[in-house]
Amino acid sequence: MTSAVLLLSLMIGSLYAAAIEEQSIPPSWVECTSHLDCRPGSCCTIGQQRYSIPMCSPQPTLGEQCRPNSPRLTNTTLGYPDGSTILIKDAYLMLCPCSTGLSCDSRIGLCQVKQQAEA
Repeated sequence: MTSAVLLLSLMIGSLYAAAIEEQSIPPSWVECTSHLDCRPGSCCTIGQQRYSIPMCSPQPTLGEQCRPNSPRLTNTTLGYPDGSTILIKDAYLMLCPCSTGLSCDSRIGLCQVKQQAEA
């Protein structure tokens, strides 16, 4: 009886460990699962499409399009038709926040120098 319980515990532990390992190693076609995976000056973004693939995108610079009232960080699990899943932690929806020293002007949706955007 004791050996059966021990064997069952080992099997459950092995399955749990395999599930955690599978979730922590994203498929090769995934560029990022967090903004920490990207180089300075870029961030991890996901789109709003059904099978969006996370990717490192450049932060918008002066005069480039931005998303007012952002950043919108998201934590989610993405699923794909092949059965793979990706755990996303701290990725941005659609667009990165503006580059350092800039902010998104909510009136025009463009990155501006902070004082101009807040005026």
